[in-house]
Amino acid sequence: MKLYYQFTKGDRIIYHFEETNGKTLKEVEISENADITRFLEYDSKELDKVLDVSRKVIFHFRFRNTTGGKRTCHLQIGRVPSSAATTDFVTAVEPWMLGDTTNHAKNNALLLQKTRKKILLMSPTNYVLSSTSNSVLKGWKSKIAVPIELPLHTVEWYYRFSVGSANDSTFSGTSFTGGETCDIYLIDKQNLTSFETDPAFPFYESGIQVDAHEGLVKMEPFQKHQLLIGLINPNNIKGITVRLEVVAFVEESAGTQ
Repeated sequence: MKLYYQFTKGDRIIYHFEETNGKTLKEVEISENADITRFLEYDSKELDKVLDVSRKVIFHFRFRNTTGGKRTCHLQIGRVPSSAATTDFVTAVEPWMLGDTTNHAKNNALLLQKTRKKILLMSPTNYVLSSTSNSVLKGWKSKIAVPIELPLHTVEWYYRFSVGSANDSTFSGTSFTGGETCDIYLIDKQNLTSFETDPAFPFYESGIQVDAHEGLVKMEPFQKHQLLIGLINPNNIKGITVRLEVVAFVEESAGTQ
């Protein structure tokens, strides 16, 4: 089965496919003018794709099942125009555009309007870290990994931090009044053990803070939604308290035909 829609330069295609009974479909393909494959996946049950359009072109959406048995699929193909000037662009494809009359789209693709909202992932929370010497001598923690799960459709997220002494509860606004510092790294969940035991643990380059007292750090979206914010006390003598808050901004789409 094939479906056809045309899109114009600057459009963004929001594509969702799901086999409603949890079965696999042998092939799902998205291509431009049938000769430039933009996406191809085998044995699919569910997928979400976002594709940017660089020119006016007809997109081919192909579905192929080679196994026996019926497949029931839910499909949504949405369009986010780049500006108000192209909002009324007609995505329906006429038979003469293809040279045949097979499964052409009689209606426009779903026109999507984006809305952005803020989600609080972590309210301000205090984490107490021992000195590095006490972590060695007494087994106390001078490192803590805080789990963060980014919502679907996150476009950007932020963490705010402030550092005080181990027993400090004195704030000025949202900040500790002392001058203590910490190191902060973003890591994968599978690298937790390495973070806790290895000084040369793997980490992302984005969002690093070294010997920092406070800050509001902007982060870009990640392919992985489950991450860890690693807090480290670099002080060999004094314990510290790190106050951490995390928010995310997501974009949701509502559509009209």
